[in-house]
Amino acid sequence: MTSDRLRQAEVREQADMIMVTADPDGVETAAEGTFAFDTTTNILYINTDGATAWARGGFSEKSWAFNSPQGSTGSFYVGGYYDFGATPNDFAPALAWGTANASYAAHFFIVTGAVPGGNVTIRVTGTSITDAAVRVAVDTEDIVVTAGTAVDTYFETSKKWIGQVEISVFAGTPFDNNYGWAKYWDNGNRNFTVRGLEAVWLGGANDANADIHLHHHRATGWTFNAGAPPDEPTPIATLQVDHNTEYEVRNNEHGAWKRTNLSTAVAGSSSEGTLIEIVNTANRAFELGTFLLTISPG
Repeated sequence: MTSDRLRQAEVREQADMIMVTADPDGVETAAEGTFAFDTTTNILYINTDGATAWARGGFSEKSWAFNSPQGSTGSFYVGGYYDFGATPNDFAPALAWGTANASYAAHFFIVTGAVPGGNVTIRVTGTSITDAAVRVAVDTEDIVVTAGTAVDTYFETSKKWIGQVEISVFAGTPFDNNYGWAKYWDNGNRNFTVRGLEAVWLGGANDANADIHLHHHRATGWTFNAGAPPDEPTPIATLQVDHNTEYEVRNNEHGAWKRTNLSTAVAGSSSEGTLIEIVNTANRAFELGTFLLTISPG
C-alpha cells in the first residue's frame, strides 16, 4: 500500500488505534471491519474504510519503580522475579520448597541436568492460585520429562503456587535439576512485542559494576549448572552492554538508559513474558528509579 493511496498514514493516534500504511501479507484492500494478520510483523490490522485504510493497536507503556535494598547486594527484580534453588536437587527424598503462607503466585520450574533413560515424572504438590483468584488448597501438577530429553531443557508448571510446595519423583529414576520459582509479566496472557525501554534513577552509593537486565522469559536458552543456579536466556538488553564503559552508578547523581529500536516478540499467551533484573554490588546503589517498557500488540 503506497502513501499516496492513504494520506492519513502520517501515523496518528485515534483512541487506542493508530492509522498506518500497511499491506498485511500483501492485502492492500478489504471490506471495512476486516481483520488481517501480518505474519512478518506479528501485528493484527483492521480495515477502517472498506478500501485501503488500515489501523492497528498503538504502542503502550508499562512502568515499575525500583531501588536497591539497604544492607544487601546482588540481583533484585521488578515486574516479576526468579528465585533459584542454590544447588541442583533430584527430589528424592522429596524437597520442601518455599515458605509456608508466602504469596509467591509463581510457576515452579526445572532445568534438566541429565539425559533420562526412561520417563521421569516430577510431582509438585501444594496450594495453587489462578489469575481469576481461584485457590485450590491441595493441588498437584506433574512435570513429565520423557526419555532422551536433552540436558538444559526447561520445564515449568502451568499452575502458579502459593506457600510451601513439595517436589517429589512420582515415577522413574531421579536425576539432578536446577529449579526455582518463575514469575514474569505476560501482558495479561496476551502476545506483545517489546519496542523500547527507559530506566531513570538516582544513585544512593557508588557502584562500579551496576547493571540492569531486561529479560525475555521463555523456555529456550537455559543452561544447567551443577554447583549453582541455572544460567537464564540471554537478556533482550543490558545497561553494561549498551553503555560499554559509562555504566557506573554514582552517589547522589542521576543516571538513565534508553532504547527505542527493540523488536522482541513475546508470546504472553504461551508462558512467555518479561522481567527486569537490577544488579548492584554496593548497598543501596540505586536509591530510587523507574523502568518503562514500551510494547505493541502481537
